[in-house]
Amino acid sequence: MEGYVANLNRDDEKRHAKRSMSSWKLSKALSLEMIQLKEKVAKFSSSSPFQNLEIIATLGVGGFGRVELVKVKNENVAFAMKCIKKRHIVDTKQQEHVYAEKRILEELCSPFVVK
Repeated sequence: MEGYVANLNRDDEKRHAKRSMSSWKLSKALSLEMIQLKEKVAKFSSSSPFQNLEIIATLGVGGFGRVELVKVKNENVAFAMKCIKKRHIVDTKQQEHVYAEKRILEELCSPFVVK
């Protein structure tokens, strides 16, 4: 019985090690992809950065705007971009909520948020 339990423990450790390694590889691949995306976005013209993007689809719609799936033109890079109606934010006096969300996203450490 002790040998059986020892084998189970060893198998669990192997599975956990494989899972950790695959998640590390995925994390490394995502961070490399995010670095490349940040570099591409940094090259956009500051006067009209959106001319470099092509809208593929609308992912969601909310009270203040929508989230679009966008693609960098002439590249195979896509990401979600939140589009907010500034006039509606000002009219409904929701500026603090938008700034709070921005601060939270800036503090967030996630491979899914481009800073």
